Amino acid sequence: EVCVGGALPVLNAVRDLLDTGDTITKLEVALSSTWGCVMGLISPVQGDPLPFSKAIGVAMSLGYTDRRISEDLTLIDLSRKMTILAREVGMGVELSDVAKDRLLPPECDDATLKALKVCLPSCEGECANCLANVATLSRFDAAVAARVAELAGPGKIVRCVGIVELDHANTEMDRVSIEFKTFDPRDMEDDTPICRLRGNDMMAAIWSFCYPKSPLTVMGPGSGAKRVAAGVFADLLRVASKLHA
Repeated sequence: EVCVGGALPVLNAVRDLLDTGDTITKLEVALSSTWGCVMGLISPVQGDPLPFSKAIGVAMSLGYTDRRISEDLTLIDLSRKMTILAREVGMGVELSDVAKDRLLPPECDDATLKALKVCLPSCEGECANCLANVATLSRFDAAVAARVAELAGPGKIVRCVGIVELDHANTEMDRVSIEFKTFDPRDMEDDTPICRLRGNDMMAAIWSFCYPKSPLTVMGPGSGAKRVAAGVFADLLRVASKLHA
């Protein structure tokens, strides 16, 4: 559980639906605290956007990022979570099967991101390595801002979303992807509550035969040392319970 949603019980919600005989047709999730924070700052619902590199600095200072920030920015960490989710609903997928959208410019390739320095423990975004990473990423601020503006359009926002879609009539149409999607926070009929996410909030919206229009939604803060520790402890309790069943 904690490997997917941190402290958020995403897999429990999925398993409960499957165990009661429901059929899941789609999942739309926001499970990266790094990208959640960054997108909320560079594509805010209100106010002026921050440059991409400064938004990364904020996410690091709040402890939302992985120590190896390249794992977040290359979408590898989120791809692992999507692979676990897809397998949970019956799809036989590998990490390489996750289709990944790209927000960063071509010159900010995976090799550039993997060369970013590892954050030192408990530095709160102020260690020399973090500051060097922000300086490196600042070269791409203008290109990222242009890409966000291109995607969003007037009055809209862009968010990083993981999607699992299942076609139970034709499994060849099943797909797992990570996309930078556009949302209109003014649209009250939007059935995805992603516009309400703030800070390190995470979310999983689950459509199924029992929830065909309005999805079952699990939402709340998922990262942070105390929350993740609680999630790990909850996983251990579940394992212990099964061993003694």
